[in-house]
Amino acid sequence: MKKTLYIAIIFVGILSCGTLNAQSVADSVTISKSEKEVLKLSMKLTEDKKELEKARKEYAVEYEDAKKATRDADKAGDNFKSTTNFGKNERGARSAARKMKKAETANKRLARSKRNIENLEKKIRKTEEKIRKLNPKMELIEVPD
Repeated sequence: MKKTLYIAIIFVGILSCGTLNAQSVADSVTISKSEKEVLKLSMKLTEDKKELEKARKEYAVEYEDAKKATRDADKAGDNFKSTTNFGKNERGARSAARKMKKAETANKRLARSKRNIENLEKKIRKTEEKIRKLNPKMELIEVPD
């Protein structure tokens, strides 16, 4: 009789723990959904930051190209002399026009690169804000590559 009573008490205890455990699993599922969303956003954030670094490197290259092209165009535009050799002046003018067109193109690429960086920075700020709003208690730890 005592043995049956002990088995019944243990059985009831196991059932009650199982019920409590089911509630805690349900709570952890809602937590894991938000954690899953935070993880997804943090991965997106990492990719965007890598893309931003790449865009900054491209901007530096574009900046140097635009600087050189502008300097060359300025020099070519200043080299006109009044001579009686009109053919030479015409060739110089055409050369200067080509260099100015090249400088204009380089400056347009530079401006496009700068806009790209600004858009990426804006995108990163929005993603960070979403992460903060989603789970303010969770703190992300950056893992080195």
